[in-house]
Amino acid sequence: MNQKQKKQLQELFSKKTSTQFSDLLLTLGDKIPELYEEILHYETINGNAELADDLALKMWSKAFKTIKKINKSYRGYSTKDEKTIIESLAQISEIQQHLSLKNRYKIISQAFEAYQLDEWGFKEHFENIMTQICHEKDDFLLLAKLYEETGYVWDANKAIALYKEHGTELEYLTLRKKHLRLAHDYADLASHLLDKWEDEQALNYAWTGMDRGNGSIETLVSFLGKYYLEKSDLDGLNILFKACIMRKSWVAQSLEYIAEYYLKIDNYEEAKKMLIKALKYKKGTELNSYLLKLKQLLREEDYGQYAPQILEIIKTKDVENYCNILLGQGEKQQLCDFIISFEPWKSSVYHNWTYSHEDLKEFASSLSEEFPQEMSNYFYRLSVYLVEEETGTKAYKRAMKYLKECKKIDLDTLEDLTAWETKIEQLRKRNIRKSSFVQLLNSL
Repeated sequence: MNQKQKKQLQELFSKKTSTQFSDLLLTLGDKIPELYEEILHYETINGNAELADDLALKMWSKAFKTIKKINKSYRGYSTKDEKTIIESLAQISEIQQHLSLKNRYKIISQAFEAYQLDEWGFKEHFENIMTQICHEKDDFLLLAKLYEETGYVWDANKAIALYKEHGTELEYLTLRKKHLRLAHDYADLASHLLDKWEDEQALNYAWTGMDRGNGSIETLVSFLGKYYLEKSDLDGLNILFKACIMRKSWVAQSLEYIAEYYLKIDNYEEAKKMLIKALKYKKGTELNSYLLKLKQLLREEDYGQYAPQILEIIKTKDVENYCNILLGQGEKQQLCDFIISFEPWKSSVYHNWTYSHEDLKEFASSLSEEFPQEMSNYFYRLSVYLVEEETGTKAYKRAMKYLKECKKIDLDTLEDLTAWETKIEQLRKRNIRKSSFVQLLNSL
């Protein structure tokens, strides 16, 4: 919109009241959204706060009526209803900074009512608009009070967060101490008290959480580990390690804090013992990052000594991670040897972990350029097993996937048509009575 057009619009609407203007804008929003946005943007940036305030209230009324209508219906909501709610809230968001105190309170209160009434997945939208509308301390405290009064734990946690940031110490502590259920709740209170130099109280709540708190103790272990490490308190770190043993959780992390203590006082040998001891408590993808950590903390000769042991542990726990590590380290020959000697078709269990054939397929495909003969044979042998040992339509279809990989390697990489035709002919002859498989094979 150019300056001349803006001036014409200003003159056109100058005699209209704010209410008339906002009604007109709402009509434009439905009929000509592009023009509506231009006018609204122009008016709000030019300080027409009264218009923005009135308009936001009208848009909120539109969204609120729609959500109440939806909640009365057993049939849910239409696409039009969804569009009305989301677009109305989006428009309020654009001009929320111009809302008066009175209308902020009104929309926050009614949006909270809608948040409570909602049964159709709009809660997040109402939460977002309530937070966006809050500009002053009293706005946030109103919202905190509304959350607190529902009596639900998840709402209480939202109120606690708001009181912590915007309320008084008493408001936060009163509600926080009333809702100590998860270990994380205790960690939140302990961290707050420590920030206030209340070390003794902070530790008391942290250890109470270790004993009584439900759920993951990760945040408590982190809190206590960092505290004792900063204080160079080895006794405290050892007590934390024993507590983690009792909880059967986050044991490795507690040992890492002890290792950091020894590194802090330049006792490398004791630190090394703790780092290696922590290894047996690591699981899954943790092992990948831990391997990198050991490479950073251990001396080169020590890492060289322990790295093979670590890889063996990873191999027995998670084949995909093991292969990823070998590939990442450029150990392609070792990865190739592992795949071709692994023979996954003979069993679905290898030491302590289970796997699907797909775990190795992707890695075998990635090696097909450098080790084409080995990978071609691997895919062929796996196909033979599926056809002749597992049998059935499902197994045949899986076999076809591996045969396609084999064909691709033989024809595109090895350029050996004879080898491919020989494999297929042998497979057909041995399974000639399996008509459904032969039919699939003929289409390959």
